[in-house]
Amino acid sequence: MEEYEIKLRLTETEAEQLVKAAAQHDQKVSELLESFVYDLVASDEHRGGDDETELAHQWYQRRNEALYPHHATPLTESESLKLAETDIQKHCIQEAFRYTPLYFDWIKATMKDNGVIMEDQDHKRVYFSIDEDGDIDFDDTYGNSCDDLKLVHESDKITWDEVEARLRSYSKEHQQELQYHLKECFQRLPRQGEGSDYVRIKMASDIYRLEAMLREILESSCHA
Repeated sequence: MEEYEIKLRLTETEAEQLVKAAAQHDQKVSELLESFVYDLVASDEHRGGDDETELAHQWYQRRNEALYPHHATPLTESESLKLAETDIQKHCIQEAFRYTPLYFDWIKATMKDNGVIMEDQDHKRVYFSIDEDGDIDFDDTYGNSCDDLKLVHESDKITWDEVEARLRSYSKEHQQELQYHLKECFQRLPRQGEGSDYVRIKMASDIYRLEAMLREILESSCHA
């Protein structure tokens, strides 16, 4: 298990109360915080139990709803597709959800004659439509920038050789940390909708390839 240094911003009184809370159960502050994190992230090895995990998740949801009341429950691809009336709208929705795993949580889909307007949790909207060549088009004339989405679209042109070169530029510690999190992601990918989930298959394939690439890099550095 790796050790990480995380800084907390607390008042003097808050820090003293935290120390007292840990001491009541003969714990260090780090042990107290670790036990909460284990439940929050549902650690397979260290979490307390189903009840503790559920309560930690409830706290997280309520806390963030209080801090960010404008955020809403994400819309799923299957829910959005039920709203579509044309094949063009369905295609645009599928393209919109193609990029959600990394960048977007859509909360609303508004159908248009030649596409769909998708709204994210920050109430930024992007108009997806099909251009004359049959390609997907992003329109930001609704007052919100979709530069990030365009960058993701351009990322399709990045080669795996470029990805490997970037991974090799990282420190060994960073490579090991990434490999650990990739394994976690691979195990936790949820299935969405019924039938074959091709988006999930694509994500799982890319995650597996990244993890395998990191494993090979780490093994080669050990024998170097």
